[in-house]
Amino acid sequence: MHLKHASAVLPLFCASFSVAFGTITVHAQERISPDKQWEYQCSDGVPPQIVKTGTKEVVLDLSDALPSERNGLNTNEEAEPVWAPDSKRVAFNYILHEHRSNGLGMTVLFELLNNKWVFSRSPLDSKEVEAPDPNYSNRDQLAQLAKKYLPKNSYNRAILQSPSTGDFLKVVRWTDSNTAVFWAYSSDANAGAWFELKIDPEGNWKLVKAKVVSGKAAEKQQDPDS
Repeated sequence: MHLKHASAVLPLFCASFSVAFGTITVHAQERISPDKQWEYQCSDGVPPQIVKTGTKEVVLDLSDALPSERNGLNTNEEAEPVWAPDSKRVAFNYILHEHRSNGLGMTVLFELLNNKWVFSRSPLDSKEVEAPDPNYSNRDQLAQLAKKYLPKNSYNRAILQSPSTGDFLKVVRWTDSNTAVFWAYSSDANAGAWFELKIDPEGNWKLVKAKVVSGKAAEKQQDPDS
């Protein structure tokens, strides 16, 4: 196990943040937003998009942002929408299946601003990023989040290595309109971490709390049906 030497520091880290995440499983999310105003659509002949519920009026074309025929990305599953409680933010999680890899899991975020759906930066996007780029294969999502938000003594060095067999990031849920729980996992390190982050009006994400898990606990969270 890659992180056997980290066991002495992880409990201290978890306690310092008073973490009580537990196991949070991502279930299939509703296509329709909590306020029933917006609906995510994607099917044969229908590209990924958000429409006004009960109409054909497209308010956000996601053909370039998510796997679709337009960008030719390889995925056998639809992107999964995760709506904020007030329906003003939504994250789309998807996994790209790759040769000799467990996959690359990514998330793309959007927000309703001045009655218009627009791209919202993730915690890994720089301030210069103005639109999602589904062809950008970020190979160290867990590593970048760890370096950005976690104390150095809270994780093993293996987490910082660029994984070759699988790198995953997803939004598990929104705890309120501006706060999301992210799950990041590296197959190579056999470790993952929860990050509860809050976004400010300028689009910057701030840490609320976090927790690192490894070994069987991380595997169980990554694949709860196994």
